[in-house]
Amino acid sequence: MMQIRRADAADEEALANIRRSAILALAVPAMSRAQAEQWATRPAADRIARAVRDHDLWVAVDGVAIGWVEIDRDRVAALYVSPSCSRRGVGSVLLARAESSIRSSGYAMTHLESSPNALEFYFRRGYVRCGPSDADGAYPLRKDLNDSREPGKIILINGASSAGKSTLARSLQQQLQEPFLHWSFDHLRESNALPIARIRTGELDWSLMRPAVFDGFHHCLPALAKAGNNLIVDHIIEQEQWLADLIRLLAPFDVFFVGVHCPLPELERREQQRSNRGPGEARRDFHTVHRFAEYDLDVDATRPTETNVARLITAWQARSRPTAFERLATQR
Repeated sequence: MMQIRRADAADEEALANIRRSAILALAVPAMSRAQAEQWATRPAADRIARAVRDHDLWVAVDGVAIGWVEIDRDRVAALYVSPSCSRRGVGSVLLARAESSIRSSGYAMTHLESSPNALEFYFRRGYVRCGPSDADGAYPLRKDLNDSREPGKIILINGASSAGKSTLARSLQQQLQEPFLHWSFDHLRESNALPIARIRTGELDWSLMRPAVFDGFHHCLPALAKAGNNLIVDHIIEQEQWLADLIRLLAPFDVFFVGVHCPLPELERREQQRSNRGPGEARRDFHTVHRFAEYDLDVDATRPTETNVARLITAWQARSRPTAFERLATQR
């Protein structure tokens, strides 16, 4: 299990190796290989020794050192993660530690300089540009620590009714290291938030209510994520316009899009076993729900849930850009 501790002189060689390998592996193609090589070899030999001695330096350890962050008063002076551990949340944890240290020192604002390849990482964590890039291509960024919540990450699971999305989402929620809210339209329906009894009697016309209800459901997702909540959303994206709306609304966020696929005979068998689904819903969804989407991961709903959860977590931790939502956005 990863731990965060203060760095000491015995860590210097490991931290130097992490810095060099991270620059060479992750900075390209945002900069040329020659530029990355120049950046990796630029500092004086005692750069890290001075940082350990003079600044607040923390190291992430999981058996061996896998990342580190340096704090100089109100500045995040350096942040590097071993390439083998990228996209596992190490950088986020180290940055949060740095921000906590800066806040505890009485500063309301933190500053840093970001290389081009890391800009999106910082943007998603509340940083904004505060000037043009310097001669080396580094961008000055700042963040108000009085509003320091990191935007939530979103795992969006799309599939037909009775495909097993909710079962997958609940199991996933239990196994992810970070806390995630599980959110779906079923939660509204089952909580009595909707006037179901009056809809069933015909007193209220669901066909008139439905567009606004689902539009509101979609708009609540960015509000929850902006407030810092990680979300697992299971949904039936039954209209192409719904997908277009979600791509637009969730553009600022880290969205991992999962398609759950199930053969029609199995969908209809499951539908018959459920008391809260109308006949024909599964068939209708089967023919529409995946027609206009592409995914970061496709899941076979006939495989065991635990197998799919393990595969999903592995793929989510290794996710890369452009994401499915980013690719879809360019097609519209």
